[in-house]
Amino acid sequence: MKMAVLARWLLLLAAAGLVSGLPPVRWSQLSPDEPEVQGLVALAEREYNSASGQEDVYRALRVSDLRRQLVSGMKYDFTIFLGRTLCKKGDENDLDKCGLHISASLMEIQCKFSMLVVPWVNETKVLETKCSQEGLQKRSDESSSEASMTGEDAMLETLSLFKDFVNTYNKKYKDDEEALMRLQIFSQNLLKAKEIQEKDQGTAEYGVTKFSDLTEEEFRTLYLNPLLSSQPTRPMKMAVMPTDPSPAQWDWREHGAVTEVKNQGMCGSCWAFSVTGNIEGQWFLKKGSLVSLSEQELVDCDGVDKACGGGLPSNAYEAIEKLGDLQ
Repeated sequence: MKMAVLARWLLLLAAAGLVSGLPPVRWSQLSPDEPEVQGLVALAEREYNSASGQEDVYRALRVSDLRRQLVSGMKYDFTIFLGRTLCKKGDENDLDKCGLHISASLMEIQCKFSMLVVPWVNETKVLETKCSQEGLQKRSDESSSEASMTGEDAMLETLSLFKDFVNTYNKKYKDDEEALMRLQIFSQNLLKAKEIQEKDQGTAEYGVTKFSDLTEEEFRTLYLNPLLSSQPTRPMKMAVMPTDPSPAQWDWREHGAVTEVKNQGMCGSCWAFSVTGNIEGQWFLKKGSLVSLSEQELVDCDGVDKACGGGLPSNAYEAIEKLGDLQ
């Protein structure tokens, strides 16, 4: 408390030009959570990116060894660890929204900064900068090698799984930037799957699926049909339950009532597949023949639903009535 009061008085005296000959106050440690640190980190990011010869933009991963000293202003020393992002220099990017490259934590840039903030003239100077890149940051000589090998092994395993994933599901990406973004999402989803698997107490298995390169928001938009929760449900007739004893097992596929499995791909059109599947089955029961109907016709011609943006089966049935038929 006394130190803070003294610092405020010295700042006032310095502003008046009365303390230029005073010795500097001793260093004090600073928490990364302090409000003033955010501005220092942003300046350090700008300084590094403007001075580096790399085309990729880097942003802060963490800050350590923060300290400050009252001199003819406030002097700050700190170490910042920077990671590679998916953004490129020259683009108008919000740095906080730039996703990290998968190698960001493996190939950190460590920079030591010394800055001087002179608040009474609204000035911040970068006094000294020293940066180095050593792969994984060496926290100790003994643990660094082990950590580096562990990190590299994990990265290679992820890359191998991603390659298999791309080949298995015939994934196509428009450019290298999108491929890197999908690799990062894949890596994050893989970690989530492993974490859930470790906590699971049943027999469920979690791992790579055809959706492993999608974010939660993308999956929700494409496959969870937002119209189901945003529109009121319609009352439905009660089904007439049969009174005859049920067979031990019954598989409609074995009786020819179900078409081959269809894939909606990256189109949120599950509503159309639900409707065609139902009509195909009902047609088989009434006519004795199985006909595969076109979901694409519903997606294109149903003017009420939202095509790949979702729809309701009840709307689709009405659309078919207005269309007259379904091919």
